[in-house]
Amino acid sequence: MPDRDYYLSKDPKLAETKADYPKDGAVGSGGEAIFKARCQECHEPAIARAPTRQELAARTPAQIVDALTTGPMAPIAEGLSPEDKQALAAYL
Repeated sequence: MPDRDYYLSKDPKLAETKADYPKDGAVGSGGEAIFKARCQECHEPAIARAPTRQELAARTPAQIVDALTTGPMAPIAEGLSPEDKQALAAYL
């Protein structure tokens, strides 16, 4: 599976913000803080093929956690604890 840098390199907008992505515990445990630090840039407003925040809100928490753990967002979620992923899913 490609790593976080691979995905960030595929979109110029993502590549510009790579340095802004917190790593390993740099984000607090609040879902809102995680969304703002790692997700908002691409999902609000949505860029490229990324779903909008409203589309994410229509998904179940289990679908969100799955996307963050083993799905396409796993490289971006690198360093988030299972609790952080659950908090993000609950926030959405």
